[in-house]
Amino acid sequence: MNTTPNIIFFDGHCGLCDRFVTKIFMLDKKRRFRFAPLQGPTASRILLGHQTFDSVIYMKDEKMYDKSQAVLEILGDLGGFFSVFRIFKIIPSSLSDRVYDFVAQNRYGWFGKSLTCRLPSNFEKNYFLD
Repeated sequence: MNTTPNIIFFDGHCGLCDRFVTKIFMLDKKRRFRFAPLQGPTASRILLGHQTFDSVIYMKDEKMYDKSQAVLEILGDLGGFFSVFRIFKIIPSSLSDRVYDFVAQNRYGWFGKSLTCRLPSNFEKNYFLD
């Protein structure tokens, strides 16, 4: 059995990313995800300098997913209603990543940018790695 947690690496300065992580945390009743900002030491250590701040990265069972595939994998792993989003995996990632890249290029203008990464609440601290 794999003991490595599934980690969602996210841009800790991005308003959209913060909202996404907050929503996933609230919906993840089974606590199967851990979270780490791309700007933190966990990302530097695990991603070995290959992280990009323009993409969410999802490490599941030691396999890495990025961009649209990461989002679809995360939503699918939430289970329940969100499993329906796995159907979108039939769309070639070259196409779905174009949409992802468009949103990524505009996310700070649309959702804001913070100068610091979010500080988890006392309850969240067990799930946020940095």
